[in-house]
Amino acid sequence: MRISLRTVCGLTALAVAGSGTFAVGDVTVNGVNILNEFGEFPGPWAMAGATDQSGLDSNYTSGVTNYDGFTGSVLSSTPADQNNTWFGESGAPLPGNIDFDLGAEWNVTKVGMWSFISADTNVLDGFEVYVDDNPAFSSPDFGGSFVFVNGTGTGAAQSFDITDSVGRYVRLRLTTQNTSLVGMGEFVFGAMPVSGDCLTMTVDPLVAGQSATWNVSGATAGEQVAIVYGFSPGSTSVNGFAGYCATFGIQGVNQNKVICTKSADGGGNVSCTKKIPAGVKGRRVLSQAAERNTCPDECMSILDDQVVG
Repeated sequence: MRISLRTVCGLTALAVAGSGTFAVGDVTVNGVNILNEFGEFPGPWAMAGATDQSGLDSNYTSGVTNYDGFTGSVLSSTPADQNNTWFGESGAPLPGNIDFDLGAEWNVTKVGMWSFISADTNVLDGFEVYVDDNPAFSSPDFGGSFVFVNGTGTGAAQSFDITDSVGRYVRLRLTTQNTSLVGMGEFVFGAMPVSGDCLTMTVDPLVAGQSATWNVSGATAGEQVAIVYGFSPGSTSVNGFAGYCATFGIQGVNQNKVICTKSADGGGNVSCTKKIPAGVKGRRVLSQAAERNTCPDECMSILDDQVVG
């Protein structure tokens, strides 16, 4: 089975995936609003203002920037009377749904929200989170029930850990509110790429000055497999370059960070042996394998993470 690991931030070459802070864990993902049962209050308070980063004092790169670091440090720059936020129509009935399209399938783990810097209480209160792989939400995973703390006026984000759920679409089902209006400064989501081991890779213990072997199985017989490496976790996306579609969990993968490329034998196996330089003793080394000619899907191994002895 070929497992898709596509992300929002695809590149057309082997290169560092854009600017911003590379994620060790969850990344910040932008959601495009596709359903808003609360409508928009007359005036400049469109839902687009709560999904375009216009109400924040810093910006993120969707699919790249670390979620915890961003939501833990960035403040809202949004008074409640400005047009870079959203208010629903007055008196809209509860419960009601706000649906987002994340643009690709993700393992969604968190929801982040910013209110306003004016301690306005016209924000959502109680809500539930659902994740599904189709926009109709015919068989959603339930992420949990939460309460947003209203009227703080600090401009800080509130983050909610949901039950990890794989899907492209996120539904916020608003259940209670403080006043006749419901609104929010900004919405973001914490997520990780959908992982899977289409390929199985085992790696010898890495010892400086000695040889180590990378063994890969599960590849298509006769197809080329690339094994790459790097020194920092992060994200490098490849979208068709040299026939590869891959989202490596390694920062800064490029053509100089290839351990080997080799065609799989009749059993789908690849083996590469390399000597570990003496100068990398004590360094963290991450490596991962990907099969060629699987686009638009990706066929990869899980990440190997070692410190060189």
